[in-house]
Amino acid sequence: MIIKISTAIVPESKIASYLKYLECKEIPTLETVEGLVSVSLLRRDCVAYVELMTLTLWSCEPQALESIDSIADQVKKEYGVVDLRTRNFEVVLSREGKTPEAAKKKPTA
Repeated sequence: MIIKISTAIVPESKIASYLKYLECKEIPTLETVEGLVSVSLLRRDCVAYVELMTLTLWSCEPQALESIDSIADQVKKEYGVVDLRTRNFEVVLSREGKTPEAAKKKPTA
């Protein structure tokens, strides 16, 4: 499993249109790529800018992700993206958390 983490710093004035772009174009494009397990979009507001982090989980080899590793310069320019970084990490350990209901259940023998 691979987790791809992309961060973008976007001016606050352009965040609505950039989010629409992500929702209507970027994420649907990712959904067409074989091996995609999930997509999460995280937001952190800063002074005059918004930091967005996209986390995608993939069940494929890192080489399969090379075609989606970069965003077009035109898109960066159009939305005023100040900084964009993408990194891939191999998942070496993953555990599922327990829901409050599951934690209350007593183990059966």
